[in-house]
Amino acid sequence: MVVDIYFPEDNGMGQDDLERQATSKAGFIRAYGMHWQADEVDWKGSETGRYREILGRIGINRPGLKVANFWHQRGIYVLHSAHGPYYVGQTIAGGMSLGMRLRQHYLGKNRSPHAGKWDRFSWFGWRGTLSSTDDRGLQRLRNHPRQLLTGSRNTVQDIESLLIHTLGTLNAGNSRREGFVAAAQWEQIWWSERDHYLEKIAP
Repeated sequence: MVVDIYFPEDNGMGQDDLERQATSKAGFIRAYGMHWQADEVDWKGSETGRYREILGRIGINRPGLKVANFWHQRGIYVLHSAHGPYYVGQTIAGGMSLGMRLRQHYLGKNRSPHAGKWDRFSWFGWRGTLSSTDDRGLQRLRNHPRQLLTGSRNTVQDIESLLIHTLGTLNAGNSRREGFVAAAQWEQIWWSERDHYLEKIAP
């Protein structure tokens, strides 16, 4: 039995962004996550089995709660160490997904030299989420867009926002928050929370 607990911060934040990313053709970032903990992901699949997962959520309780698996996301990612941004990469070509690439870096697979040198990651994806869900209740990801870049103004705004987020210049030199044109921010679901949220969204 799942009991919904009310949290004051569960106020529907992100729902407008979800609707915007589902319909907008402006910009190229559709979903993103900031400073997710690497050790909260089962990179080896020893616990999740055939479900390779990088789980994120918007909201806390139903009906506003949305959960998605971003293992198959495509986009740009940043690895963070205790000293700040450590490495920047992308997953576009060769059929490599976000989860596969991060797994290589975390475990040192495929001759990746980054194992043990980072503990958090941020990601910026161009696969938005659909309103439909799969058989586990997870939001489906949109297909990879045929064309990433749109009008120059919207593209430049997304690039500016991406740099502000990753370099951490907000409230330093950048006094004004520049948001993405049409992207929703997702919060990481920690391993200790996984079963709780999956039970909440189960069909």
